[in-house]
Amino acid sequence: MKNFTTQLSSAEINQIVEGKLVKNIKTSINTVGDLKEANVNTIAFYNDEKFQDQFNNSKAGLVLVNSKSLIKVNKSRNYIITPKPYVAFLKIISYFLKNEKNKEIPGSVIDDSAKIHDSAKLSQNIKIGSNVVISENVKLGNYTKIEDNVV
Repeated sequence: MKNFTTQLSSAEINQIVEGKLVKNIKTSINTVGDLKEANVNTIAFYNDEKFQDQFNNSKAGLVLVNSKSLIKVNKSRNYIITPKPYVAFLKIISYFLKNEKNKEIPGSVIDDSAKIHDSAKLSQNIKIGSNVVISENVKLGNYTKIEDNVV
C-alpha cells in the first residue's frame, strides 16, 4: 500500500477514470493498494474471479471493477465500473504521484555545490541536488527536480 497526502472523493476519482460511479458513500481516498490490505481510505481494483474472496472481505473504500464483475460486487461498497480496472488504477496512481511531486518542492531549493551557468533560465519551484552541473542556455520548467550528481 502507498499513502499520499492528496485526498480524493469517489466522485473526483470517477472523473479521472471516466467510469460509472455506483454507490457514493462519502469517503476520502488517499491510499492505493490491493484488496487484501485495503482500508476505508484505499482504492483497489477487482477484475479476476480468483480474487473473489479477497474482494468480498476487503475493507477498500473504493473498488474499480469491470462490467463482468458487476454480478458479484458487494452492494454496500463504493465502486466504479470501467472497462479496464487495472488501467484505471494506474491512472489514479499517476494522478497521486503527479500531485505529490508538485507538493514535494516548496519553492526553489538549489544545493550550494550545484554549478549553474549564468545563461541558464530557472523557473519557480525547482529542486537542484548536490554536485549538479547546469550548462549554458538550459531552461528548467516549473516543478523540475534534478537529483544529485547530474551533469
